[in-house]
Amino acid sequence: MSILSYIKSIFNPKSEFEQKFDQDIIQDNIQEDDNSIPEEVFVASQDELNNLNKMENKINLKQSIIDEIDMYTSKNLETEGFQNCISNNDLLNRDNNISLIKAGFKNLLNKSIADLDIRVFEIKQRIKTYESAGMTESITKFSSALSEYELFSDSLKEILNNESLMLEKLNYCILSYEIGFTNGLRNNDNELI
Repeated sequence: MSILSYIKSIFNPKSEFEQKFDQDIIQDNIQEDDNSIPEEVFVASQDELNNLNKMENKINLKQSIIDEIDMYTSKNLETEGFQNCISNNDLLNRDNNISLIKAGFKNLLNKSIADLDIRVFEIKQRIKTYESAGMTESITKFSSALSEYELFSDSLKEILNNESLMLEKLNYCILSYEIGFTNGLRNNDNELI
């Protein structure tokens, strides 16, 4: 405040409203200068929570993969085995068709693992973004989803790389195929008699 302004203020005092206005401005300036970081920075905004919900809906990828694998491994292939035997009752044909069942399952696992790896990458990128923004609450939520996805991907890779685990998963559909094929062989024998 200049000397001239000070002298003017002595002879021309401010009204009560002007004094209140000046105090509000001072108070606002004090609050703005406060170096504390607002809590909102560490908590996900509503947009981020919506993004998290979208990601969690997208995360249903895990459930869709589980459903797809369950559907594949629970196929009843008895009719297919029977029809394959009627068209070609050679045991080599049976073995080749069982190999195709295994190959189809391997393809499903490879595709599922690739989809999971993409999702893991997306979640990691999201976590990096939140880390740079200091949004610790969002990091925690996404970190738990990340570990869940990585564990699931690892379990599928283990099945893919272990023949006995794969056969264990495919036990029902291979058994039903073999029963159908065997019934076809019996049917052929009965026709010959």
